[in-house]
Amino acid sequence: MVASDEEILFPKVTRPDLAIALHEAAEEPFAALETKVLFDSGLMKVRSRSNWYGLPFAEIARSLGGAKMANLVAFGAALNLASFLPLSAAEAAARASFSTEAAELNVKALRPGYSEAAGIIETGGRK
Repeated sequence: MVASDEEILFPKVTRPDLAIALHEAAEEPFAALETKVLFDSGLMKVRSRSNWYGLPFAEIARSLGGAKMANLVAFGAALNLASFLPLSAAEAAARASFSTEAAELNVKALRPGYSEAAGIIETGGRK
């Protein structure tokens, strides 16, 4: 995702502030990044890199009713760590973009990711 306060002329990410890895195959392209990388600690092996932070996104999503919501759980965590958009704005966007039922499922998935990410930097990425 590319986010900016200014017009975006080139939407390819060249220097990410944060990356999300939901599968082992994501390690190679993200390995050289010096930025924060959130990874699914329930699906991927634990990383020893100091900039990789693990949370069990799919496990949290399953507890909410479906593993397909793992990307939204991860997005909620990213909102907390990168501070590029307030959680309330993401919730409002979901409510404006989807039917009531779908919007509430999106909000339901964003919130635990956001709260689980709190303090993850201080704990060295282990929760």
